[in-house]
Amino acid sequence: MKKENLIVFAAHPDDEVLGCGGTIKKLSKKYNIISVFFTTGVTSRLKNKSNSKIKNLKKNCMECNKILGTKKVIFFDLVDNKLDIYPRLDIIKKIEEVLNKYKPSIIFTHYFEDLNIDHEIVSKSVVTSCRPNKRNSNIKKIYFFETLSNTEWSVNRKFQPNYFSDITKFIKFKIKAMSKYKSELQPKPMPRNLENIKNLAKLRGSEINKEFAEAFFLYREIE
Repeated sequence: MKKENLIVFAAHPDDEVLGCGGTIKKLSKKYNIISVFFTTGVTSRLKNKSNSKIKNLKKNCMECNKILGTKKVIFFDLVDNKLDIYPRLDIIKKIEEVLNKYKPSIIFTHYFEDLNIDHEIVSKSVVTSCRPNKRNSNIKKIYFFETLSNTEWSVNRKFQPNYFSDITKFIKFKIKAMSKYKSELQPKPMPRNLENIKNLAKLRGSEINKEFAEAFFLYREIE
């Protein structure tokens, strides 16, 4: 039986594992996972945004997604933390090209009120591209994921998950995959370090009486 496609739309390399790394691994045997990254991920705050740093982050990304069982990785190579400089229609067209080619049944992307401007733009552009029309009839579910150091720092703090994925058997893969992103990890007690990533998974797990979980907001489901 042919596998259906599942697409993860992420603003930066590392967002995919932070938001749904355990779930990607969990679903990788059932679905063809495709991860799409909008920006280079090399922060705009760095004075030296060399090609070597971009190449290294891409290498880390490929290593990470191999661990997670991702079938295909796509890079748009847009400028990091500056998605607001692009016409929204241009971003939407890029998304639509991917949707038309791979016809996914499930989509994961950012929560639309994240603090990071790239996350917000990706989320809203994905929702626009996934309007429930005839062309998108294959799309059955759209989930928003949370991203440490962004979702919880949002001004409105309105992320209220209504869907949980038990990743108790897959937490080791999430942590191993994230460890490939050495340049993106933060020192304790900052949120984006391996210990606190595991702590969030443990907190979400406790909410559903499981050891570890990832939490999502199910934006739309069509049966």
